[in-house]
Parts: sequence; structure tokens; C-alpha cells
Amino acid sequence: MAGRVTSVGRATSSRARHPDEYGESRRRQAVAQTTVDWDGPSWEDHCLDLLRLRYKSPGQFERVPSADQGDLGIEGFSHDGCAYQCYSPDRLLPIKERYERQRDKLTEDLGKLEKKQTDLVRILGGVMIRTYVFMTPVHDSRRLNRHAKTKAEEVRAKNLPHCHPQFDVVIHTEEDYIVERAELISLGLNKWRLASVPVPETAVQNYVDSNPVLIATMDDKLSRIPELTAGEELKLRSRLLRYKLVADNKLDEIRGHHPVAWEHIQDLRSAEGLRLEVECLLSRAAPADLLRQTADSYRDTLKGSLVFLTDTDASDLAWGTATDWLAECPLDFRVASGS
Repeated sequence: MAGRVTSVGRATSSRARHPDEYGESRRRQAVAQTTVDWDGPSWEDHCLDLLRLRYKSPGQFERVPSADQGDLGIEGFSHDGCAYQCYSPDRLLPIKERYERQRDKLTEDLGKLEKKQTDLVRILGGVMIRTYVFMTPVHDSRRLNRHAKTKAEEVRAKNLPHCHPQFDVVIHTEEDYIVERAELISLGLNKWRLASVPVPETAVQNYVDSNPVLIATMDDKLSRIPELTAGEELKLRSRLLRYKLVADNKLDEIRGHHPVAWEHIQDLRSAEGLRLEVECLLSRAAPADLLRQTADSYRDTLKGSLVFLTDTDASDLAWGTATDWLAECPLDFRVASGS
């Protein structure tokens, strides 16, 4: 996510850019952030889910709980000689502070290989640790790599009975488990809490100024909702455009982390758009009702087809897409006879 510039407009075509201040705000918020802002326990649970999928055969992977008699410096180990430890700071941090915390945690846990060797030898049951995997959500400092290699050399020099002569330490993030991550999502075992980035009023106004034809189409259709005053029409338009920009941000995140899911959303959007054109020709529903029904129907379609979406994310994507359809013509309202 870090450094991604957000764009707005059609999801399937080139799109106008947000104003600079919006883009810079998003980049600052996106720094050091993965799919989820993890806390320690959630990250540990997520890592264990990934590892259970990587080692599917019974007995290949064993978890080592810490609740009873303390932490041994590993969350689990595999019978091919890998030991796994998970760590996430409880909040987003600047690179330097994050590195220092990761460095100190890695040092502390590797020290337990010697301090807790008696317990570890019994638990490992003959398995020798060849690769110690330090799993962390964000890895953006090569100093952590250097520190890992230094500590690995120190462990090798101790000739510990449960550590392989070629003992090594590596740093992993979620990106090292792409297949397992995709499987978690497809199975619906992992809800994908997309980043919620505030959309400033300047971004909405910039979109209005940059897309006069689309805005004119929206205004014409919203004017057919008889219950709305002129002021309410402007307020509704602004709220719908805010949904649209939020949805674009979330679609960008999905595209960056799970391209297959993004492609599926585009297929759903296209099919629903074609269906909507026919629905609008046949429907006698009031404009306000048709707008709500369109968003609700597409929300349900997304939730049914993409089980990883939370209710909030599905709703944001649905209302954002309904706004696109309102501006781009699939969603249209009949003009009452005699008006």
C-alpha cells in the first residue's frame, strides 16, 4: 500500500487524479500499513492461520502456546526445520522506531533459544531448527536483515543442540504467503478490513470541477426525486460522491493486494450494470426507492460473491458503484407523466 496514489472516476478506464493534498494525505496514512492495522494478538492468530494452510498434512506444523509456563521464543515449528515467531507493534510507527522495536523483539526471542533450550529440546522432539522465521506485518528496513544475520551467526557459534549448524534467521511478511492469504480470503476465513481513508471536501469539489458532464447527468437525475429540495439535492450529491471516492480507494487496495478479487468485482460490476439498464426500463419504482434498491442489491451481490468483505466495505463499494452508474447512465429514473 505504501506510496500508492489514489485515483477517481471509472473503475475500468483512466481516471482523474485526486487533488495533491488528498493524495499526500493518503500516502502519509498508507505508510507502514498492510491490509489490516494489526495488533499483536490478531497478527499472531493470522500468522498461525497462514502456517496451518502452508503445512496442511497432519503433524507437519505444531503450535507452541505461551499461556502456560511462558513464552519459548517461538509460536510454532514445522517438522522440516523451520521455527516461527510473530511480532507486530500495536500501532503504526515511523520506520526507525518500528525497526528498533522489531530488532529488540528479535534479539529477545532468539535469546530464548539458549535460555529455554531444555524445554525446547523436549518440545521439538529431535527436530533441529535450521531456519528461524520472524513474521512481521511491515518490513521496510534492511537494518533488520543485517541484525538477523548477525544474530544467526551468534546462535551458530553457541552450538545449541536443537539448532542446525547452518542455522539462519529470515524476515517474512504477509507477502511471503500469497497463496495461503488468497486461500484464507476465498474460504471466507479472513475478513479483509480495507483501509478507511477520510475523503476531504476538497476532493469532492475537485471531482465536481473536473467532471462537469458527469455531474450534470447526476444533477438531472437527482432533480427527478420529488421529495428533495434543491439544498437536499446538493447534499445528497456530495454524499454520493464521497461514497464514490471511498469506493475507489478501496478498489485500489483490493487491486494491489488481491488482483483476482479485483477482476471478479469488475465482472460483477459489468454484469450488474447490464441488468440495471433493463431494470430501469421496466421499473415503476420511485427514483429514491430505485436508488436504494440498486445499492442494496449490489451490496448483497458483493457479499455473496466475495465472502472476505466486511458489511461496511461491501456497503461502501455498493454505494460508490451506484453513484458511478448514476453518473454514467446505467441507473436512470423515469420522468413521471405530466411533469
